[in-house]
Amino acid sequence: KMALVPQITKLFNLLDQDSSGSLDVKEIKFFVRKVMGVDQREESRKIAREMVTTLDKDGDRSIDVLEFVEGITNMEFAGSSLDTFLDDALLAAQTTLDAGGAKIADLSKEVFQHLDTDRSGTLGIKEIKFFFRKIVGLADKDESRAAAIDFMKSMDVDHGHTLDVDEFTGGFRAMRQRKALSILSNAVEIITAT
Repeated sequence: KMALVPQITKLFNLLDQDSSGSLDVKEIKFFVRKVMGVDQREESRKIAREMVTTLDKDGDRSIDVLEFVEGITNMEFAGSSLDTFLDDALLAAQTTLDAGGAKIADLSKEVFQHLDTDRSGTLGIKEIKFFFRKIVGLADKDESRAAAIDFMKSMDVDHGHTLDVDEFTGGFRAMRQRKALSILSNAVEIITAT
């Protein structure tokens, strides 16, 4: 089982969508639904809560990598081996995340093109403020300015004080998939309605 620790750690890292170093109930629910194949919402919630309760040894309501490795290596797999389960789990997690990532890329490029009003191929602070005011819905000018500055700082990889399409897309990919898809889908709806 120790030979499988790198695979278990890789699965953990795929599931840790916010890169916090631990899995919360939402990330475990993703694991239960997308990797273990439990489609019913209530059942997946119940299993996710039970997994967190069982695997969380330090009581912080999340599962760190050591707790995950220990828990997975001690699980019983009806009709398959741990090795087979991990192969299937890694493939399911990667496939699901790749599909979500592709959708994020498509949506963020569409939003980027709409925001790039001067067609410079980059977004400046003014265009980012517009995004927060008109699309995200922060009506307060100070609040939208602060949000735009934070957003720019977090995504401006080359420190050029503008965002190109790759930086913009990369910033959304760094978010939790559900949150990024929600923001971008909302933005596309608002853009296409105007």
